[in-house]
Amino acid sequence: MQAAALPGQGFRVIILARLSQDASGQTGLQTQDLVSREYALARGWDVVEVAVDRASGEKTQPWERKKAKPWFEDPELRAKYDGILGLRFDRLSRGNDESVTEIEQWARQHNKMLLTADGLFFPCEGEDGIRWDLAKRLAHSEWLRTSERYTRMQNYLRGEYLVGKPPWGFIAIPKDGHKTLAIDPALEPYLMEVINRVLAGDTFSSVCKWLDNAGMKPKLGGKWHTKSLTQVLRNPCLKGRQVDANGKTILKFEGLINSREFAMLQEALSDRPTKRGPSSGKVALLTGIAMCAKCKRPLYQFRTHNTHKDGTRYDKRYYRCKGTDQEPSTCRVMVPAPLLEDRVNDFFTSDGWFSDGDMYRVTTTAGHGYEDEIKEREDGILALDPIYDPDYLAKRQTLLDEIEVFRGLPVRKPEVMKEALGIKVKNYWLTLNAQEKRQYLLDAHVKIYAQMIWEHEADRYRRIPGRLDAVPDGNPSEVVRVVRKTAES
Repeated sequence: MQAAALPGQGFRVIILARLSQDASGQTGLQTQDLVSREYALARGWDVVEVAVDRASGEKTQPWERKKAKPWFEDPELRAKYDGILGLRFDRLSRGNDESVTEIEQWARQHNKMLLTADGLFFPCEGEDGIRWDLAKRLAHSEWLRTSERYTRMQNYLRGEYLVGKPPWGFIAIPKDGHKTLAIDPALEPYLMEVINRVLAGDTFSSVCKWLDNAGMKPKLGGKWHTKSLTQVLRNPCLKGRQVDANGKTILKFEGLINSREFAMLQEALSDRPTKRGPSSGKVALLTGIAMCAKCKRPLYQFRTHNTHKDGTRYDKRYYRCKGTDQEPSTCRVMVPAPLLEDRVNDFFTSDGWFSDGDMYRVTTTAGHGYEDEIKEREDGILALDPIYDPDYLAKRQTLLDEIEVFRGLPVRKPEVMKEALGIKVKNYWLTLNAQEKRQYLLDAHVKIYAQMIWEHEADRYRRIPGRLDAVPDGNPSEVVRVVRKTAES
């Protein structure tokens, strides 16, 4: 395709634009990109689409951007436009000559024009070609200068001031003419409640639903999901540490919980099963609770059915030791579900040690051993340059002295506090529906080890009913394990 001038009326374009973000976190089309639409309409062009994306860096080609990608790859969408318009050249690319050449080759291959709102266009020749070549070199040069300035600024700020944007639950506050992080007072109660709910055993889906119902939005808006929730809970900012991609601390500030409480939270997240809790009404009562008495692996519910002579069908439910695809079970343990569920109900309603206990709320307060503070200074010593840093010895000694100070501080041991709820286990059990019972068993870490026993092994194959052997394990009196925030000393 050869182009000697700007196209005339009826030319169809898609506009590549950028997202901007205001102080409240809301995103929208940058005001400057509205010029592109006005430029197109003034020339009688038809604007088919405005593809608004965040990415516009050196290595990001237009077809790699989320909103623009379909318009480059889908033949049906590609047939709907004749050219691609950007406010300036940097909306198309800020890459090097090789990167821009790739875009130009794509335009030639698909018979498309590349245009900017300041009058540049491609394909072009003569003076227009010179202007086009100059613009792409200037765009890349400006990107390099901006990137260099940004890198220098980050290196200067890193360690003392905030670099980047605050994560969810935190805000930027002034410090020495720059910024640092602080807990958002408006979100602190919600953040603490999320931590407590997770430590108490609540499912991720239930915590996400609670946040949605409370009107809390994740960082990028929309609804909460497991990924956005765990990103908040895994962030060391909770303990007052912003870290880089290598895990090195780049900013210290007052966090929400201390290092031991954060470690306790990470352990709870790592130990959490992939699926847990009443995610739907179809989850069997004892899934995650019933265990094989022989191999100690979980029993999973499965269904089978029989058909009567009159054609009617009836279902049967069992808990079976299945194992994994890599290690299938050889135990052949299979227990009728109604039989086992009735036995569990007997454990909680019949008189005995399992049901007569008083209910307690158990609150765990993590201690503090200053492990993070000591490790940061040890890492600081390793990062010093003994050859080229003239102050190496003084800096090293300062860090060693600080380590000794922290080692000399009194260690606060974790505390476990029990609060009586004034109700018996058996009475509490009777107030719960099926899925609430399941969640309670999970929270109390109760396990039921079960199998069927026959007097003669041959009776199993003769379909003679066996005897259920089920043994409970755990303390159903202690539930609702949470962490209470403690002040640093």
